Amino acid sequence: MQTAFPMELVVAFWLSLAGGILLLIWHGRREDLPHGRRDMRLVTGALLLGMAVAFAGLFLGSVVLELAERSRTSFSYSVEILPIGQGTARVLLPVPLDPGLHNAITLVNATGGIITVNGAPVLAVFVAGHADAHVELPSVGSRPPAMSRTSPAEAACESCTSTFDFTTLTGNLTEIRIEGKAHWNRYCDYWWWEAALTLVPGERQYPIQWGRPVC
Repeated sequence: MQTAFPMELVVAFWLSLAGGILLLIWHGRREDLPHGRRDMRLVTGALLLGMAVAFAGLFLGSVVLELAERSRTSFSYSVEILPIGQGTARVLLPVPLDPGLHNAITLVNATGGIITVNGAPVLAVFVAGHADAHVELPSVGSRPPAMSRTSPAEAACESCTSTFDFTTLTGNLTEIRIEGKAHWNRYCDYWWWEAALTLVPGERQYPIQWGRPVC
């Protein structure tokens, strides 16, 4: 099996070789060669070695950036809420288990926030029409992909469920349409939790999708 060397290292090797040879020639003949030629070989050899160091630095910099990219996890969460009928309602939604992600969630055309129900965090949303909750964070360290009120909580299942709660407060709301997504993306690993549901009043478990393709 052949392994290709990075181009920066190949260029750095040949530059350093050429520069080293010139410096060796200059050192061996520095007493015999005319002053001008001696200085030219010294300057050229030093320049080639400097370029070799620069290319090696580019390679090391790309390695550092790749390692940082592999350790970085981006996160996004969005839930679109569409009530069917007229009135107001409270909806309890699953959220990431990691409390460090909760404060970044933004509500649009709704009020509410994170509360605790039976020891688990949920997003309580009070709606009177089309609303959504969302957050998108480009870097969240090494956050684990896990959702509250979801069985199993982590991305590894064949038959998965999440618990939602829908309570009509005023009017005649009979259903609420939910389109929910939570994505964790780290280099080649990608996890997602997705829910496309029609909620009816009360607290119930609904089928959702946990997925994790790996490149």
